[in-house]
Amino acid sequence: MFSCGKGIVIINIVIFLYKIGDGMLDATTRPYLIHGVCYKILGTVVRENETACSSLDKYPALEDEVQKQSGYYLIYYRLLLNIPAILLSMFCGSYSDRHGRKLPILLPCFGGMAAVMMYLASNMLSEHRVQMILGGAAMQGMFGKSSLINMAANSIVFDFSNCENRTRNFGKLLAMNFLGGTLGALMSGVFQDLLDINTTFVAIMILYIIAISLVFLLQDEDEKKTDTLDPKTNSFCQVFKVGHIKETVAVITKSRSGNNRKLNLSDVNIVIIGLISMFAKVIFLAFSTTSWMVFVSLGMGAFIGMAPSTLRSLLSKTLNEDEAGKVFSILSCGETISKFLGSLIFVNIYGATAHIFRGITYITETFIVLIMLVIVLVKYRQLQHLQSSLDNVTVVIDNKNIDQRETQSVVDNSHTQKCKSENSVYYISV
Repeated sequence: MFSCGKGIVIINIVIFLYKIGDGMLDATTRPYLIHGVCYKILGTVVRENETACSSLDKYPALEDEVQKQSGYYLIYYRLLLNIPAILLSMFCGSYSDRHGRKLPILLPCFGGMAAVMMYLASNMLSEHRVQMILGGAAMQGMFGKSSLINMAANSIVFDFSNCENRTRNFGKLLAMNFLGGTLGALMSGVFQDLLDINTTFVAIMILYIIAISLVFLLQDEDEKKTDTLDPKTNSFCQVFKVGHIKETVAVITKSRSGNNRKLNLSDVNIVIIGLISMFAKVIFLAFSTTSWMVFVSLGMGAFIGMAPSTLRSLLSKTLNEDEAGKVFSILSCGETISKFLGSLIFVNIYGATAHIFRGITYITETFIVLIMLVIVLVKYRQLQHLQSSLDNVTVVIDNKNIDQRETQSVVDNSHTQKCKSENSVYYISV
């Protein structure tokens, strides 16, 4: 079994590669879908429609019609990407707690490869381009896409982290998400400008293959999950047991041990900083009138990324080891749903209010941020009340009590570096 530190490094690399591929695929496919819609409109009218669709700005009437129809197809595209991924994540959360995290990591990569092959085929069968693009989106969704791989990656970080470094490790994982997605969008533009769209799809395929190879060659399963499994039940069919959804939903309302598991208040402070940064960015963006103001708002929101990883860390410190997949599957589903609903709400509010004041959409977002901030502040007060009862923590290693100062050196040199807090007692496996 690989060490905890190496396991976290490997999953960070896998997520980085997957997010580059996913970012490239998303940035390439959306304009490609618009191009396909244009081809569909002109397919029976103009033979040389490729030229017209490549320069829509010269044909205002055609451009308006393409944009109108593309809006509907983009909604279908998003639905096919997200709805199947949400359903699969609900199954795989509980499955991964029982059978390991490897399969939920591999499935989105295979789905991305299947989608790329359909997009490549659509470039050769231009009369069915839109249908094949939507089919590729469905393949991505049915294999889980980002929702599933994020759940598995967060669960692995939970498995391999102790209480002391969990927030840091979740932050690194989120950094790989942001960096990979941004780099992927950039690479998509560079590849299409310098080469062509087919080369872009091939590059995406290579990234997925490398990520899959790393998972197969380097990422071991958790011993406690694989050693006790019945070989007859450890199969792909176990993914679709209805009981997995029941267990995933039940974990939300499960009673915790005295509601007094140790949470680090500094984590809450980080969340508050992230939300304040988000509030400042959105309110400044609402009243921005020039390009430099937009860039300044991005700087004001530089700390936004601190909140999600820290919230995951806070939540993880209240979990049992067999609950990580279930809880993170719920979080991944929630994130996927919120992104989809957010895009729909933004488009509709902006379209209805742009002629009045373009910043109304962002002002609406500030109210949502304020609600989140109030919730965290209420939780912060509860944690302050709990802190006094958690100052003196007994540490038990191999049934022997030792001083807290000695604990850190033991944790640093332990093999699994596993830390779990329950009823104000730390249990450390060495």
